[in-house]
Amino acid sequence: MPQEIPAWKDYQKVLTIIRKSKLNKAKKNEFESMSELDELFRNFDAQAFTAGKAGQGTLTFNEAKNGILTELKDRTKLKHSDNLVVDTVAEAIRRGFKVTRSMGGAGSEMDREEFRLLLVFLERYFTLLDMYKVVELEKDKPARVKSGGDERPLRVGQLDFARSIPKLKEWGLTIGPPAQAFTMLAGEGKTMITFDEFAAWSVGTSMQYVEPEPEEEE
Repeated sequence: MPQEIPAWKDYQKVLTIIRKSKLNKAKKNEFESMSELDELFRNFDAQAFTAGKAGQGTLTFNEAKNGILTELKDRTKLKHSDNLVVDTVAEAIRRGFKVTRSMGGAGSEMDREEFRLLLVFLERYFTLLDMYKVVELEKDKPARVKSGGDERPLRVGQLDFARSIPKLKEWGLTIGPPAQAFTMLAGEGKTMITFDEFAAWSVGTSMQYVEPEPEEEE
């Protein structure tokens, strides 16, 4: 049976909808005044409370991962995907959690703003995973693609890098001539880098330019 390709673009669209949902201006009560992001963060934390956690307005990795996976299963075909795809998406979330937590303060849990940044990271990471057709992610192993019926570690060359430049600029990165920019990233004389090196640099650097969340209009 052919291996299923994760629907990265669909996952990305769902996270964007969640992150960009607007506050309800009617504000009949505290629940109706919450954005979808706030509502989900609160629900994830409330579920942790029922499991014995104090519910201090923070999420552990497992709480964030399980919550995001649940939403993606409810809104995309991930619900009917095989375990390999689900595990691959979970690994993408793990990588995003690690990066966004490193941007915050001490501790192993993330607050609501860090959760918002996690969604931004995942939207961008999923975009690259879709662009380069990644089929499998595993912890401490390189991203893999399907090639001629077999899987192989994904490597990025200068032409591959060049086609990502419009998206990188959209995320706030300043990119010079493609050949020069690739050499600066890969090193003199190198013609290829791993996808993981490329993604860590591009998405990680782009997080420096994430705009603050718009304030609610009265």
